[in-house]
Amino acid sequence: MASMGDASGPMPAIQDMRAPRGVASSGPLLMPRGYAQPSLSRFPIDGSALDRLDKWLSRPAFRLRLGHFPELVFSVPACCFGYPLAAAPLALWLALLAGGSPSPTAWALAAAATAAVLGLHLRLLLTHDAAAPAATAARAARSVYSVPAILLTPPAAVAAAHVLGLPGRGAAHAYLTLWYASIAPVLMAKRLARRRRPIASADVPPKALPAIRAILEHDANASFPSGDAAGAMSFAYPALRCAGLPAAAIGCLLLACFGRLYYGAHHLLDVAAGALLALLTSAAAELLLLPAGLCAAAWWHPLVAQACVLATVKALRLDAKLARTAAADR
Repeated sequence: MASMGDASGPMPAIQDMRAPRGVASSGPLLMPRGYAQPSLSRFPIDGSALDRLDKWLSRPAFRLRLGHFPELVFSVPACCFGYPLAAAPLALWLALLAGGSPSPTAWALAAAATAAVLGLHLRLLLTHDAAAPAATAARAARSVYSVPAILLTPPAAVAAAHVLGLPGRGAAHAYLTLWYASIAPVLMAKRLARRRRPIASADVPPKALPAIRAILEHDANASFPSGDAAGAMSFAYPALRCAGLPAAAIGCLLLACFGRLYYGAHHLLDVAAGALLALLTSAAAELLLLPAGLCAAAWWHPLVAQACVLATVKALRLDAKLARTAAADR
């Protein structure tokens, strides 16, 4: 890993942010090819007063060790709110909890979709080969972060909610809309800040589940802000506003944010910024959807938000390409 270095020195050339065909991101920014050395952070600057304070506040979480089984359980809220694939079952559960359904088929489908995502998640963590960490990142790219997952999750969840006739499907539409709408500013902020993750710039001891670290090291300059914290807030907001579940909303948000700290994915400032971005996005969306309100979001709202994310990713990849070309010409 790169050392802290001189924060006042010249900024290294921007690394290649493109991914191989079919490779998606860790939360969900496109993953770079191979294990590039992390460059110096742009914000907060490595070694600055803000950076040092943030690391000091985050250090208690970094140094915790829970053990293998507790980590396995804790990894679910710590990781799954950032999985594009997990948005489908989460949307179905919100629709069921917000409006209910007399159909056992709806509950069975939500349970089956949840089991499928959890199965992929646990398989990813338990089949990690320490001698080939890149293979774990590649499996993540082909499953929970896959391009089909990013593209098909909103229409699949929307279609399921409509076919099943769920009365609370507006809550599902709201969550999917907020998830994608929040990710767009997160991706842009990550691109501008390029902050090194704690595992690359702070003293984070190895955890019992090395697979998570292997995936994070594949995208080491994506610490600020946290996309998983934004995803958790995007779920918590409609869980509170539409389903009336304050305990579940706050619990999911806190577990997700603390999990990102524990695994060395983010600092305290990163998760706070990600959650705040999603909160502001959610509040703005609720105002835009007046007078009907957020809980009456239409089926096409998630698709519009998804299109904005895809356009953002395309623009960021083009920007990275232009930066590489300019660096090569110098």
